[in-house]
Order: sequence, then C-alpha cells, then structure tokens
Amino acid sequence: MAERFGGVLTRRLMDAERFSAPTVPVQAALSVPPYDVVPFLYEETDDQKIEELLWGFTLVARWRDRADDLRARWRGPLSRRPLPRSWALIKLLHMPGRVAGVEMRIEPRIASLLKAGRVGDAVEVAHRRMRISNLNPIDVRYEEWTQPGRLLAALLIPTERGELESLVFENK
Repeated sequence: MAERFGGVLTRRLMDAERFSAPTVPVQAALSVPPYDVVPFLYEETDDQKIEELLWGFTLVARWRDRADDLRARWRGPLSRRPLPRSWALIKLLHMPGRVAGVEMRIEPRIASLLKAGRVGDAVEVAHRRMRISNLNPIDVRYEEWTQPGRLLAALLIPTERGELESLVFENK
C-alpha cells in the first residue's frame, strides 16, 4: 500500500508541475492530527484495512456536508509517540497553503529522492527550500529507522499544520 500511496503522490506532483499549480494537490475536507500518522510511519497499522477503508470513503460523499461536525468529534490523537522531525519538515512542503506565513514552491526532487531511498538528501533539500524562502527551520537530521517508502506515502495523508510548524521552527 505504501508504494501505491507514494505513486499517487508522485503523479499528483508531476501533474501539479505540468499545470503550474501553486501548491501540492493533497487538500482534503478532513485532516488528522499529525500524531495519528506516526503508527503508519512505524509500520504499526493494518495497511490492507486502511486501503479498503479509503476505497470505501471514495464512494461516500455525504460526510462532506458534515465535515465540521466530524472534525469537532475527532477527540485526540491515536498515538503520542514522538513525531519524526524529518517527516514534519518534509510534510510542511507537501501541504496546501503557506508555511509559517510564507508561500512555498513545490519541490518535486523530494519525492524522487524518497523513492530512491535517499531520506537524508530529501531532508536536506527540504531544509534548503525553507532557507531559500527566508524561513529558519531547526537543523533536522533524518531518523535512521525511517522507511523511505512509508515516509513518501505519509505525505499524501492530510494532516493539521500547527504541531508540524512547532517541531520545525524554534519560534513557533
């Protein structure tokens, strides 16, 4: 499943670049707290069930009218394991909207580097992209345990921005 998710993200990035889209096309009506992505990153999820649920959700559109109600009932995160800073840094560049108030350009090299298993290089490119945009992220080193394919796939999962920015920027 992680490989298919990574492929979906890669195709969306290619389309975004081809059509000069201003942001990464991964917006959703509902997003999850970043901590809910951690079990996926640590390979603690039943990927088969997640994939089946996603296909089912694509067939149900009625919930969109009740997104605010669902968001309010979404209690707390499923996990309180530490959020990997490398994922937080890369994820911020793969979210629609501004990062710390700054409009960011799509950086397609990150997905290519993750597909090639070069997590450290992908983190460095993300760090450089932030510095070029006059942001000052904390110096992030990638975590050795990180599976590049799962890291890439997790970029497709819509998440909330606030906690990610607080992990990446000192002043947040």
